[in-house]
Amino acid sequence: MIGYARSVSAPVSLERQAAALRRAGCSTVHSDDASSGRVLRRGLEAALADIGPGDALCVVSLDRLARSSRDLFAYAAGLSQRQAHLVSLAEEIDTRRDNGMFFGVCAMLDRLHDAGDVDRRAVSAAREARGPGPEPRLTDAVWSGLAPRIASGELSAARAAKLAGVHRATVYRRLGSSSA
Repeated sequence: MIGYARSVSAPVSLERQAAALRRAGCSTVHSDDASSGRVLRRGLEAALADIGPGDALCVVSLDRLARSSRDLFAYAAGLSQRQAHLVSLAEEIDTRRDNGMFFGVCAMLDRLHDAGDVDRRAVSAAREARGPGPEPRLTDAVWSGLAPRIASGELSAARAAKLAGVHRATVYRRLGSSSA
């Protein structure tokens, strides 16, 4: 097993992590003592470079390996592709024993995260196309059902507003903009 330790505070934490990794059976322990997201993690790069098929990357806890779930998914996918394993002492994760179930869960969560990104981008694009301000309460879909009934005289503007759950002035504004 190849160990990786990262300290976000004091060097004492790094020493404790390294000791725990050696007790767990790590032959080599790489470390980083920088916590900024902009700092290159040369210790992690070295640990990953040492890992080959059948090897395991061992960390004291998952937060020492990854700064976000996104990073964790990427590291898990990279290890899985290389037929390597991940061991986290605190979370008791050992992909050598669980037949890679952890990697499967990470892959599933990564797909869900990607799907959420697609949804968020679509909502953002719709907002940008609509312009600033709140979402209109009288949507085009609702208006397309009300407008012909108002035009035919079946509904008054006040009754249409009540059905749509908007103020009557909103209906009048919409009527004014559709006749222009």
